[in-house]
Amino acid sequence: VSRGNKIVAINKIGSEQEYEKSEQKCRMCLLNLATSIETLSDFQKEFRTHFGRRILTAELNDLDRREKRALSRLWAISHEFIRDPSRTHSNLTEYAESIQRNNHDRFLCLLRNALADLQREGTEARLVSVNSNWSGRKALWITASVQEARGLERIILSVASAISAAVAACRFDDQEALPLVSEWKYIVVVPQFRKRSLAKVASSIPSTYFLIASNQSELPLIYTFSVPVEKQDWAHLNLTLWTAPVASLTMKWYEASHLLVIQLQMCFNLFTAATQNSVFPEVLRQHEERFTRNLSEAVNSAYTAYEHLRDFLAMRLDSSLSAVTQGIGILERLKEWAKAVFPQEQGVSGTIVLDIERFSEWMKSLGKAAPETPVILAGILECFLPTS
Repeated sequence: VSRGNKIVAINKIGSEQEYEKSEQKCRMCLLNLATSIETLSDFQKEFRTHFGRRILTAELNDLDRREKRALSRLWAISHEFIRDPSRTHSNLTEYAESIQRNNHDRFLCLLRNALADLQREGTEARLVSVNSNWSGRKALWITASVQEARGLERIILSVASAISAAVAACRFDDQEALPLVSEWKYIVVVPQFRKRSLAKVASSIPSTYFLIASNQSELPLIYTFSVPVEKQDWAHLNLTLWTAPVASLTMKWYEASHLLVIQLQMCFNLFTAATQNSVFPEVLRQHEERFTRNLSEAVNSAYTAYEHLRDFLAMRLDSSLSAVTQGIGILERLKEWAKAVFPQEQGVSGTIVLDIERFSEWMKSLGKAAPETPVILAGILECFLPTS
């Protein structure tokens, strides 16, 4: 990439509109380069599959490293040129790379500080890995632990706020964060209770949500739910896990109930929109098979998780639980929750015919039960989880 006077002159020639078009093309160039860096590892893996046996491993490793370095350098130089095309440097490559390294280090430093600040809210959060993967892509891994079970309800939102604060403090321009997105596809948050994970689950958030979109609004509900972590990804983290069965059973019920809320809301929105626009049959027919299948799976999954948890708690109450009175109260609240969430509890395994009126009733009932979910979760953990 040259920084000679000719290129600078060409960039300045023309109308303001032409200059804006040129600037847009430059920014698109940066985006394409960032995408190339992000997908380079996939290309290199494919190359190894087909041609790896024809090249010495040491040479192939060196080639992979040089390719990544070359694209990274090209992005850094291109960004610096676009940012200030009239400025010259005795060693542009070294200067541009130093800017990129500083952005990288500054982001991680500010992120660690923002996570540490959550201690004032009762959340102990820390960055545990910058090299581990999520679904085959490199990710930033964060653990967030609370001492009180009720704190689990907003633990992901608290961490998301800290990440947003760190990004805001970095004051990146429109393109400076692209290398960070290329390096970390996801930011993964592992919720913990008293410094131990209740199950091998985590919430994954695309890094673009924070680094590119610069969102200051509350995190979308879908990103607050935890999903199972792949075995090979969890193995690299060396995290402590609650081994008591009640921990995993409770988390499965909690996450399944949240997924049910999402699927029911999506179906309800479809029914409502189609009805209001007087195209109910046509619109619904296009999506009803997929939506009803997903809703059925969510209902069955939530009900199964509820049954397993209910039966386990009942069994514990029949054994040697010390706080029997408190335990009975929690179990009864769980059963009342189920009556609201599964209006036709006895027929969940069968067929439920839904119309807009039935949907409305179900949504209202679920709305009343939703606030009880984190309360019941906290009660179960405090009462039934071993203290050590």
